[in-house]
Amino acid sequence: MLSTHNRLGLEQNSINVANSRGSPDWKATSSLQRSCTPKKLAGLKVEKLPRKNKHLRRHSFQRSKNPDSTNFSKYGVDVQPPEVIWRKWHPGVESTKHLTIKNISWTNLKLRFTSASSTTFQFIHPQPIFLSAGTSFTLPITFHPTKKILYHEKIEFYSEDEITRFSVPIRAVLCEPEVSLTKEVDFGLVGVDDTREQTFRIENRSEVTATFTWKVPPPFVITPSSGRVPAKSVAELKANFCPVEAKSYEGTAVCTFGCFNRTLVMTGVGKYAQISVTNYEEDENSSCGVGVSTMLRFGEVGVHNVVESYLKLTNYTHVKSYFTVTKPEAQLSSRSPFYCTIGGGEIAAKKSCKIPIMFAPTEVGTSSIDYFEVKTLGSETKSVVKTQGTCIGPTITLSTDFVDFHVCDPKSTIVRVVKITNESDFPATFQFSLRQDEGVFRCTPNTGVLGARKYMEIQLSFTPTQPINYYRQIPVVIHEKEPLFIDMLGTCHNELVKPPVLQYHHLERDKVHQLRGFTFLPPDVIQDQYKLNKIERDDKGYFSLPDPKDTDLDLYNTSFDKYFDDGHNTIITPQPPHVTVDKADVWFGRTSHHKTSQPPSHATIQLTNHTRGKINVWWMNDPKRAFEVKPANCQIPPRKSSEFRLIFRPETPNTFYSCEMECYIGYWCMRDYRLVNEDYLVVPWHVSVNAVGHTFDERNETFLPNVRLNTKQLSFPPVLTDGVSYKTLLLEKTDDVPALFHFDQDDNLEHFCVKPKFGVVDSNLQIVTLRYSPEKVEVDTEDLKLRVNDNKRHDRTIKLFGSMEQPDMCLSNNNELYFRPTHVKTVSTCRYPIKNISRSPVRFRWIVSSEDTKWVSVTPSCGVIQPSEVLAQEWSFRPQEPTKRLCRAFLLAWIANPRASIDDESVYDPSLARRYKVRAVGEGIEGEIKARERTVDFGSVVAGTTKTERVLLFNESHCDLRFKLSIEQFVNKDGCLSQREPLSLQLNDWVGVVNARGQFEVCVHAVPYRRVLYAWSLYCELLDEEGKSVNPNSRFLLTEISAEGVYPTAAVIDVRPLGSGSNISKTQMWRWLNLDHLNLCLDSDPQQSEVIYSAATRLSISRRPSLLTESVMDFNFGAAPVEVEPTEIEVVLKNTGFVTLKWYFLLPKDIQITRDFWADSGEFSAAELHELFVQDNKLFEISPSKGELKPKELTTVTLKYKHHSAGTHRLPVLFKIDHGKEIMLNFVGVTVELERRYIHYVSTKHTFTPVAIGSNNALVQLYEMFNGGSTAIIYEVGLDAVNELQKNNFDRPILTCLNPRGEIAPCCIANLEWIFSPIEARSYTIDVPIHILGGETAVIRFVGIGYDSRKLQPSMLMTDPQHHHASDFTALPVPQHFPVKVQNLQLSEERISFGNVPLYSRSRHVFFVQNKSMDRTISYSWHAANGHVNQVLSITPVKATVLPGQTVLTKIVFSATGRPSFYDLDLVCEIYDEDEQAEYRDDVAAWEAEKEKRDQEFTITEQGYLNTHGKKMFKRQCTIPEHLRRVKGNMHGETRRYSTLPSIDWDGPMVLPSKPDLSETDQWPRPEPPRPILTHLGVTARTHDNFEYRTYFSDKNDRQFIDRTVQIKNPIKAAMDNDATKDHESIGVCSDVEKDGLLTILSGLLRNILDDPTVIQSFKETCNEQIPLFNNFRTTTPAAHRNRQFTRDGRRKHESPCPIGDKQTLASDKSSSARGSPEPPPIPTVISPEESIKVQEATSENSEHADTKPNPGQDRNRKQLALELPSTKLMNELLKTEDRQSPGGSNDKATSVKLEFGTPLSQIQAAPTDGAIVDTVKTMPEFGSFIEDIFANTLGNILEEAINGEVLLTARPRVVALPPSSLPPLSTRDHDSSRAMSRSSPVYRSNESRNRGSSP
Repeated sequence: MLSTHNRLGLEQNSINVANSRGSPDWKATSSLQRSCTPKKLAGLKVEKLPRKNKHLRRHSFQRSKNPDSTNFSKYGVDVQPPEVIWRKWHPGVESTKHLTIKNISWTNLKLRFTSASSTTFQFIHPQPIFLSAGTSFTLPITFHPTKKILYHEKIEFYSEDEITRFSVPIRAVLCEPEVSLTKEVDFGLVGVDDTREQTFRIENRSEVTATFTWKVPPPFVITPSSGRVPAKSVAELKANFCPVEAKSYEGTAVCTFGCFNRTLVMTGVGKYAQISVTNYEEDENSSCGVGVSTMLRFGEVGVHNVVESYLKLTNYTHVKSYFTVTKPEAQLSSRSPFYCTIGGGEIAAKKSCKIPIMFAPTEVGTSSIDYFEVKTLGSETKSVVKTQGTCIGPTITLSTDFVDFHVCDPKSTIVRVVKITNESDFPATFQFSLRQDEGVFRCTPNTGVLGARKYMEIQLSFTPTQPINYYRQIPVVIHEKEPLFIDMLGTCHNELVKPPVLQYHHLERDKVHQLRGFTFLPPDVIQDQYKLNKIERDDKGYFSLPDPKDTDLDLYNTSFDKYFDDGHNTIITPQPPHVTVDKADVWFGRTSHHKTSQPPSHATIQLTNHTRGKINVWWMNDPKRAFEVKPANCQIPPRKSSEFRLIFRPETPNTFYSCEMECYIGYWCMRDYRLVNEDYLVVPWHVSVNAVGHTFDERNETFLPNVRLNTKQLSFPPVLTDGVSYKTLLLEKTDDVPALFHFDQDDNLEHFCVKPKFGVVDSNLQIVTLRYSPEKVEVDTEDLKLRVNDNKRHDRTIKLFGSMEQPDMCLSNNNELYFRPTHVKTVSTCRYPIKNISRSPVRFRWIVSSEDTKWVSVTPSCGVIQPSEVLAQEWSFRPQEPTKRLCRAFLLAWIANPRASIDDESVYDPSLARRYKVRAVGEGIEGEIKARERTVDFGSVVAGTTKTERVLLFNESHCDLRFKLSIEQFVNKDGCLSQREPLSLQLNDWVGVVNARGQFEVCVHAVPYRRVLYAWSLYCELLDEEGKSVNPNSRFLLTEISAEGVYPTAAVIDVRPLGSGSNISKTQMWRWLNLDHLNLCLDSDPQQSEVIYSAATRLSISRRPSLLTESVMDFNFGAAPVEVEPTEIEVVLKNTGFVTLKWYFLLPKDIQITRDFWADSGEFSAAELHELFVQDNKLFEISPSKGELKPKELTTVTLKYKHHSAGTHRLPVLFKIDHGKEIMLNFVGVTVELERRYIHYVSTKHTFTPVAIGSNNALVQLYEMFNGGSTAIIYEVGLDAVNELQKNNFDRPILTCLNPRGEIAPCCIANLEWIFSPIEARSYTIDVPIHILGGETAVIRFVGIGYDSRKLQPSMLMTDPQHHHASDFTALPVPQHFPVKVQNLQLSEERISFGNVPLYSRSRHVFFVQNKSMDRTISYSWHAANGHVNQVLSITPVKATVLPGQTVLTKIVFSATGRPSFYDLDLVCEIYDEDEQAEYRDDVAAWEAEKEKRDQEFTITEQGYLNTHGKKMFKRQCTIPEHLRRVKGNMHGETRRYSTLPSIDWDGPMVLPSKPDLSETDQWPRPEPPRPILTHLGVTARTHDNFEYRTYFSDKNDRQFIDRTVQIKNPIKAAMDNDATKDHESIGVCSDVEKDGLLTILSGLLRNILDDPTVIQSFKETCNEQIPLFNNFRTTTPAAHRNRQFTRDGRRKHESPCPIGDKQTLASDKSSSARGSPEPPPIPTVISPEESIKVQEATSENSEHADTKPNPGQDRNRKQLALELPSTKLMNELLKTEDRQSPGGSNDKATSVKLEFGTPLSQIQAAPTDGAIVDTVKTMPEFGSFIEDIFANTLGNILEEAINGEVLLTARPRVVALPPSSLPPLSTRDHDSSRAMSRSSPVYRSNESRNRGSSP
């Protein structure tokens, strides 16, 4: 912290500040204040508090609450002091002060004062004070403090008249300062290592100086840390916050003021500052390279130009950020053309700034790369910026590269213009190597500077002096660019000499001949050789040898090589020179002019002829010049030399001389055009000598040089082996004075060469070219001395830097490369960076040993890396086996040739290529991917929606694993698996990588298409880098996924009519609302059009909702009279699915889109007008109209239909389920006018239950009609169509109506009973009219289906309705799902189904009636809704009173009688509240008493007498509208009468009493009884014939009890009359036509049977058959009943003679039949073989003694055997009797006693106890009924006890076996032992097992 304070310039010193002179402690603090320096005082700023008035300094605590204490002059007194204050005091020290009161008025004053209220302040006893004008009174006040607290007191002065009254305050204040301090300082967000400063104040409101000392937790600092705040002053302090970490800081600074402290809460948040570095011109950076954040591409920049590019630094954080821009340490020593002028700075929060990066290249043709680091203060991260740029020289072009001057005369001039153009974007400097005023070829101007994209016209002139051929190649030197060359040629003729004229094609041919060596031969020799055929011509006419070797015309690497190829500075030359001169430059130095006595200076020049011909030499001397060559012309033989003398004769002193001596050379034979053929011309050659000298004397000073160099340091590009590099140096002259330059090139500069070495700058500039040609790999740094004007005082030094480079690479990580653990057969990659630390581009190639190529590879394996560039290659490691592997690789690097192509990878010098060794280490392992969850269950997903789950894959190995997922789908539809289904499972990532020891989350989306079960298997496969499988068998199972595609489904599980529909049973309302069809639709799959729209988007522009579904049904609300209470239907809607259900009831107005007025046509159809009427009057209401249900949740929807308007009302209502079914419900309700007779038909088409053809016991089927009016209706069925149907079917009654005429009470239901008896397997359709007396006629279509039981098994139609839903009423709910609001009594079951039962059986059922109320007693009574209930049902108890919370067990018995029928019975339970009934009875008693009183009392008047009407009104008097009284009376009067069900007594039907009529008077109505709550109990059953039941329901035969004592008269007498006479007559009735047809058919059938050979053969084989095995079985039929026979309907026929019984049995049977006793039903039995033989013998004897006239009845009796019920084991246990056999054995005939119904018990007991009596008792119907009643009552008692809590049914049974008290007698033991032995016999065991198996 101390360093931070020092950096911020803060001092933590104690500074005591006091008031300057007004403070009482000024003397004590003045020395300290004087010792404080201004620097120490600068940390604390003290300000005086503002004064309220001028007395603030003297009386700073003067108060203004009491107005009398501020101004006493108005009372005529002056009080001094106005307030008595003790400031410096101590407890226990007494002090006294005085209070002076002076009379300043002109009158005398008499004052009194009060005494002190405490003993702290004491003054004299109160006494009067007399003050004359001008006098005063002094009152001493003594202060006795005891504690260090504040004291307040006052003394009050007043006059006797109470006119004058004022008070003087007395106070004692504490000496401690009273300071206020800021409670909290919040610094907010501050960057790490940054400092934020805030100022806060300390206010001292006391009268003493406050000294403070701070204790501050780091990183908070308060400056100054200690000091003093004078009284009534404010001091400002500075708080600093410098976080060192990125976290929240909160500290409490404690300031100590003497003996008390104050706290200051200081908060701040340290946050790392983050700066984003991007290219200012590009928002996105790509391909920046490894470790590089941003890249700046400068592109191509001209040499010596400076280009700026900007970085954009953005601070995205909320704190200020500091940054620095530096270069890496490794780059600091290199000569980089990149630099940044801004080294750092700060960026405000959410701001950005631009940082310029400059690029100033100096080396043409080189690409430069450099790196910058941008660091953020307080953050360890840094951003690396890569800069890249290329230096280019100027691009200058000439309009032509040759100039042909043709022919001219001597000393004449020809001028040509050449255009030079600068095509670059920066200026360019050029210089032609020609003089402007001398020479054969001249140039004007010869130097210049071309601006960017500029051009200049150069005048080239030709002034020959000798008649010869002239040719010269002029170099155009360009600064920082390779020179250009221009060819100039011309010919000079005089009158005598005319050489051949040179042209351009001669020059082109000569260049080719020069490469082929023909130019070293004179033309005449070439001509001779050609004639001798030693040489030949090519296609272009050029000479060539017979085997030519064509070479490139331009063999120079650069133009600089050609420029230096002058014979003296030549390093590279394509051909040897033709003529050479030994000196190219001659330096004469200081020379005396010729006027002196000294001889002229001269130099010898030697010229050598290297050709095979004689040459002619011409030196171009000019007499005006100071230089001259002698001889000027000569001929040099082949391969000879000649010396010339260069003479320097200056004429002017103090002058610089410079001259280029030109020499033109040609073959001697070319001196005249006549001597040579044009085809053999050879272009002449040119040599020149540069001569420089001056005539300045040593005693004279030369001109002051005004020459400026463009640089003082030249850095040559790196040189390859045996290579050279060039640079240019620009000398600029700033004035017109000529300057002489001379480069002193000593022996140390052997690797550097300068051209020209000396000369005179006669124009504005001079371009000097330097060459560097090293011999070995080294760095050369030399100083080149430039002497100007040949004066050493003007010497200048130029630093030359050059080097021959070798590749120098820096490999990271100490030449080691480590791969991550990798799965076998997969690839892991890593980037390995290398850096070129040399100055030249380096080509590299990676070489991997052959044995490691399968494991390791690198990409790219070769390339070029620029200087200072970091390039990363991608290494790949592919393990072949699970093991560790060490691979070796080599990096081969060499200097790249800048002039070679990019693809050229050849090693120019293998000896200079360097090798770097790299060790690559990797490990191959085998990994595995696992799923966290082995199974994933989506549960229920709505089809068409998406549900997402996440599967977590984890990799426990140490390598990364690349995987690919695949899915196999299985669809389970109705138990069948199918794979032909669109894939319903989607993955976010099919391919991915799980990192080592990591996890990968895969989002799985289930999108089921339909309602089926989906199962998916998620497989995983490991992949390599190419996406191929690592192993063909590597696919493995990850997890099993399952989902169930569902739709939101609902079902109506309960319905309850209320209001005017309360008298309608649940069964009827269920059918009226088509709830079965509705539930079927709700459970079905929606169509595609139904799920497109939701409830919010299901809109339509039409007034009626558009129909998008095929599910349309009617909701029939029934019918009711007008103006009765509304029909309410409570519907329980249940969410049967597994997803949330959102449902809506949408009316047409809810769906219709409101259209604008102009878009609405205003035309309404009749249906639309009717719907608008229904909606406007709210005839149909739905509450609630929408909702949301969780799975398995219930809700109640109330449907209400108001009977306000008569007529039939319809309204289409759309029931919409989001993502589910859409059903159009047509609400239909009928409101009937008063006195109108109306029957409500639910449907005008009715289909009967299919009936088998040929059935004798056809079912009685019902058709329902409802009287919806207010009056009774008499109906009559028109049977004309029925009779016509019978006539068309051979007079066979196909359809029979049992009650074609009847009466229906108001608001009641009647059933038409029909018998359908088909004779063909087809469908019958008939339209039957139903006439209403005084009403309308309706035509109902009945449809019946007959089927052939041989083709269609009847069991398919006679299944159990409880399990197979064969009945129409099985879908109805059994329990009540919701209670009615005022219903306190609730049934445990509201629907009882007995299923399929046989005739004459008795079925029992129990249910419970529970009182839900805890404080009210409820009574109830059961009533039958129709007369059929009493015939088959019995309920116990019929009436009961239920106490609060009590449960009553109710028994119901169903007795199947009559014909096989369907039963749908309705019982109505009227529920009364006993409290309301008691109140009603009290009201009735009071009403009757009042009525009797009125009847007896009367008033006599003059007109007569009037009855007295009382005004007393009772609570229960009812006011009913007149037009509804009759309706209500009819509904609750005679026509609405229920029959009370008695206890079941089957002696005969019982007529139930009806309700008493409700009477009322016209003047005074009788109190109405409370209306009961009606609850319906539905009972359903289907009865079958016994034979039919045992045939199709044999598995349930043991569950039914056949009560043969039941006798209920058959209601269909004609169909059920089995009298033999009537039966015989009915059979004998036959017409002649029918008789003939029957005889024809029977005779044909018999004839065909007798002619059938198969039948004849079967007759023959039957005679040979043995007695069948089943004929040996013993019968179990009692002897008394073995020959008893029965008719088909169960009545017993007259018995045949019984061989076992006696005559008494037959007589008793006849007597019993005469009395009409009940007959038992037929009982099946099995007859033994012996008994069957006896029966056959008895039958034959009877037939012999019988009358010859056949009796059809007796024949049938002979052919039909008796059937009896088998005895059960239970009956055997109840009546255990020993079978005693006579001593005679089996030959003795057993006697039989016949016991019939009504036999006294005494006779039964007195009868012999043999087996026949026991069997007879067991088979008695009364015995079976008695036993069944016992069991039923026993079970009922047990349930009653369980309900009352007397027995626990779920308790474990406990049996205690006690030993016998005494041994039985011996005889008994013997008898028991014999019984035991008999039971152990095999016969007994078999019989017992058979009896045990036959028991239920």
